[in-house]
Amino acid sequence: MKINIDIPEPFHELFEPSKQWRHYCYYGGRASAKSHTVALFILVEGMHRKVRILCTREYQNSIKESVHSLLSSLIDKHKLGSWEVTNDKIRNTRTGSEIIFMGTHNNAQSIKCMENIGIVWCEEASTMSEESMDILIPTIRAAGSFLIWTFNPITEFDPVWVRLAKDPDERTYVKKVN
Repeated sequence: MKINIDIPEPFHELFEPSKQWRHYCYYGGRASAKSHTVALFILVEGMHRKVRILCTREYQNSIKESVHSLLSSLIDKHKLGSWEVTNDKIRNTRTGSEIIFMGTHNNAQSIKCMENIGIVWCEEASTMSEESMDILIPTIRAAGSFLIWTFNPITEFDPVWVRLAKDPDERTYVKKVN
């Protein structure tokens, strides 16, 4: 299936990476297309290969507080019929890809038990705690796995900013988007 989508320039590296990144950090203001573009990337990636994808944020008390509805609406908008949407997960019937949703706060043990996660999308990552990052990052260890962090900085002390974006290492791609 061929999909025609416009990819904003700051996200070209996500769709066609120049190297294997461990972390992608996209930060900036509201209405910068971070969430929509990353959601489209996840859907396209899951249509091309079998991959388990975790969509997370620090606080998520229900599926309504996740990116589930954004992904569902993009599936409808782009007529991506190979995706099956249920109340708590999204699955690709052709490739077997699976998108799951979970908050990190108070779910440390559940996250530690996750296996074979290939992609993690941390939405609203500026609220992610050091403790959650300490659990999440080493848990995601499948070959070629990576994490995508999207956020609007709140303070210069946000853990995701300090740990990943402020002074990135050679495995971290950082892009400000407006």
